[in-house]
Amino acid sequence: MSALEDAIGRVATNIAEAGLSLDRNIHVHLEALEGRILQLESIAPEMTFYVTVKDGALNVSGRSDAPAHVLVTGRGPEVIAWLANPGRTGSVSVEGDASVLMGFAAIIQKFDPELTQPLSNLLASDAGQAALGTAELAVSALRSAAEGVGAALEQTAASRFVTKEDTTALLDVLDDLRLRIDRLAARVQQHEQPPE
Repeated sequence: MSALEDAIGRVATNIAEAGLSLDRNIHVHLEALEGRILQLESIAPEMTFYVTVKDGALNVSGRSDAPAHVLVTGRGPEVIAWLANPGRTGSVSVEGDASVLMGFAAIIQKFDPELTQPLSNLLASDAGQAALGTAELAVSALRSAAEGVGAALEQTAASRFVTKEDTTALLDVLDDLRLRIDRLAARVQQHEQPPE
């Protein structure tokens, strides 16, 4: 585990902890996932993070002593796009317990803490609203960018790779073409031989 992974893990844990403390509805989902581990593995850049549910909180770390229940693998932007929309798994590889995956996806999708009151208490009411609006705009832009990167990666992959059905259809056409060439070769050979 690198120092960068450790630092990112601490920041992500602090953000999740702060957000979860403001969103009481999400605790039901956390209780169902107690002790479960989600492994996020980026192949480019090479980084691995473990999201563990422990004592009703999400902990993000660069290492885990226990094996993960769900493994999400892909390039960094693909994994980030998956985090923004865990219902789409087109550009990442997802392995493991489907019920645990659905539980983590529910937490990610329902994570929407109410920040207006804490910000209004900290700042003046109007300043709290303005700060919240700015933060929501930034988060919305990041989610939109992540979804756009994910869609672009899917389109690029679709334009460069063919499906199994396309490959099967191509092989069928090639078999038919080979059969016609063999028949044509037999006719040519038959016409080239002198009659007996």
